[in-house]
Amino acid sequence: MTGSVVTPLIGRIHNRQPGRRSRGGVSTPGYSRGMVEVGVSELRRSRDRLERQAKAAEGAGEAATSGLLLFYAVECALKAELLRSVLHRNDTSGLPSDLRSHDLRRLAKALKLKAPEAADPLRCRRRRGGGWIECRELHEAWRYGAELRAEDQKAALESLKALLSDARKGR
Repeated sequence: MTGSVVTPLIGRIHNRQPGRRSRGGVSTPGYSRGMVEVGVSELRRSRDRLERQAKAAEGAGEAATSGLLLFYAVECALKAELLRSVLHRNDTSGLPSDLRSHDLRRLAKALKLKAPEAADPLRCRRRRGGGWIECRELHEAWRYGAELRAEDQKAALESLKALLSDARKGR
């Protein structure tokens, strides 16, 4: 198929005009759908479910799966606490655009949580080549199977657990 055929087809599949997206009844440029709007209670349930699944994966020796699930549990926890205690909103429609991301550092900073210690445990080096995977990219590395150094991955998992605990306590 040529590009001119594919673009209108995609627009019809998603029941919208090519190059437009619907957000609360308002069309904006682009194909990205944005964040699915959910309530604080849904974020908290998801946090708990993802944390349980991360513990099970860790127990089965699946560090990458555990990391991915724990990353998303932390993201849900941070967003839920931001909405409740800082923004005083009941759902994610109240999140500013700069917090509609997977950037755990930015979310933690907005919640005024303590910064990690001197050594940065929320980033990992690749096993081959030693290039760094930054915090906001860790979920992608785990999702796509990037081979990470075991000691960095272990430190990241522990840091995510601590961040999840801190988010629950709001400190």
